[in-house]
This record gives sequence, structure tokens and C-alpha cells, in this order.
Amino acid sequence: MADRTYRARGVVLKKTKLGESDLIVTLLAEDGSALKLVAKGARKPQSPFSSRLELCSVVDAFIAKGRGSLGIAREVRLVSGNAGLRGDIDRIASASLAAELAERIAQEELAVPRLFDMTCAVFERMGAADAGAARTLAAAYLLKALSISGFAPSLRVCVGCGAALPDAAGMVRFSLVDGGYVCGECGRAIESVRVAARTLALAEFLLYSTFEEVSAARPDEREVADVLQLCRRWIEVHIGANLRSFPFALASAQPRP
Repeated sequence: MADRTYRARGVVLKKTKLGESDLIVTLLAEDGSALKLVAKGARKPQSPFSSRLELCSVVDAFIAKGRGSLGIAREVRLVSGNAGLRGDIDRIASASLAAELAERIAQEELAVPRLFDMTCAVFERMGAADAGAARTLAAAYLLKALSISGFAPSLRVCVGCGAALPDAAGMVRFSLVDGGYVCGECGRAIESVRVAARTLALAEFLLYSTFEEVSAARPDEREVADVLQLCRRWIEVHIGANLRSFPFALASAQPRP
């Protein structure tokens, strides 16, 4: 009989309780697709799975094909634990936001090129970042993940007529439904909201810069929060998801006494 066990490398994006001691684990596979498997007994303290299936960890899973789409984890080997994320509330808040969007984007048996490598890269970078840099990286990741999934907003060109965003603009119009920046003329006919031009400028920088460049940029944290809020509304409209990690990430951005 042919061996029905196979190996898959993936990033842990989500864990769901199953029964008294099991977990359903959602991995982001190397091709950018979602892979769901059952880890039997993973919630038991003595389980070999318990320390290897932490959120945002990169693992090699040896999986037996089960019934339906759920595989059964036979063995899990830790490739990278990204332990630095779990030592700080701001880092895990930012990483959780990135993981939740990746879990919403990834579909079983549907490849999303570059999503795996990008997700591994941002978690590694966040693990060594301070609070402000981690949130900025989260905002950059959201924009990049949306872009490679086909949901990039137009940040410099009017979605109605193609007019460029003026360099000296203060407050401008932005259409969540139609796809981005709206000039004053088109704003009369296109449903839109007012946003600061500097928010769109920062979003454009985050979208097109490397994670290394993003980490070094040190933008104003209030402006990063504005970009995150814009991403939140964009994801609600275009992905149809209200990410539960957003309040956690945004609350961590508030000044502390």
C-alpha cells in the first residue's frame, strides 16, 4: 500500500479547539494556500505538539490524509518559533493582525504566490522590532497582502478619471467602494470619505517599500494608526471581514501613562 503521509511546511495562522484535547490548526503553506489539519491531543500539557504549534511559528508537519479536507498531524518539527513575538504585547498584537488577514486571504488548494515568504519575513522582522516598528510593519503587511491578493487601493490616481493626487493636498476624498483616491470633480458623483493626504502618502510608502525600509522609517505613530484604520475599513468592504485583532492592535498603539 502506498504511503499516505506527506510533509508540508507552513506558518501557524489559527488554532481552533476540537473536542476535549484536540486542535484544528490552519497553516499557510509554501504556495500561499491554506492547509487545515487535526493535531490530536495537542491541548494536553505533555503533548509534543503543544510547544510546536504556537501562533506564527514555522513548522514542518508530517500529515496523514484523513477523510475530507482535514489531514491528521503525525509529527510536527519546529523550523522557526519566532519566540520574540511572544515576549511583548505590542509585537504579538501586530503579528496577530497579520496572521488573521493571511488566514482570511488563504484558501485551500488555491495558491497565492509570495504570501508565504512575505508572512515569514514580516514575523521575523517583527520579532526584533520595538512597539512602533512592529505596528508599522503590520500596516505594511496588510497593504502588501491585499495587493498580491488583487485588492490594492489606488493611492495616487483618481479612480474616476485618472487625475493625479496633488502634491500639496491636505484633506482628500477616498472611496472605499470604488477603490481609492477620488479627485474633487469626481467626488461629486462617487461615494467617498475624507482622509488626510499624508495618510495616503504613508500607505503608498508602506506598500512599495521593503520591510527593512519600513522598520527604519519611524513614521509618526498617529499616522500609522490612521493607515491601520483605513486598512480596517478597506478589509471590511473588500474582504468582507471584521478582523478581531484590530482593536487589540490599535489599543496597543495608544499612549501609556
